[in-house]
Amino acid sequence: MKKLLFFLIFFQSLWQSISAQNSSAFEVYPNPSDTVISLETELSTAFAQIKNISTDSILVKWVRSVINISPGVDNAVCDPEQCWFITTQTNSFGLAPDSVGKLYVSFSPR
Repeated sequence: MKKLLFFLIFFQSLWQSISAQNSSAFEVYPNPSDTVISLETELSTAFAQIKNISTDSILVKWVRSVINISPGVDNAVCDPEQCWFITTQTNSFGLAPDSVGKLYVSFSPR
């Protein structure tokens, strides 16, 4: 029997961390983003985009905040500049005026 893992809470907390910054300078969508995987799945990814809606370049800081994740599952964050190791808990990236970047959180069983 497949055992489903729900990661909505984790992914939503990451977007809330990003959204807590100057939200008039950018938009994150969809918000929240979610994904469901089974233990038989090698990799599952939740996707979102961030758009700089200001006329200035901005620096965006993200913080990994795991509220609940099933045992035996790793997760990694990719921002518009780089995909980070599972041990990376926070980082920042720049976003030019009126540009869009991709955000990913990938989940995989150990």
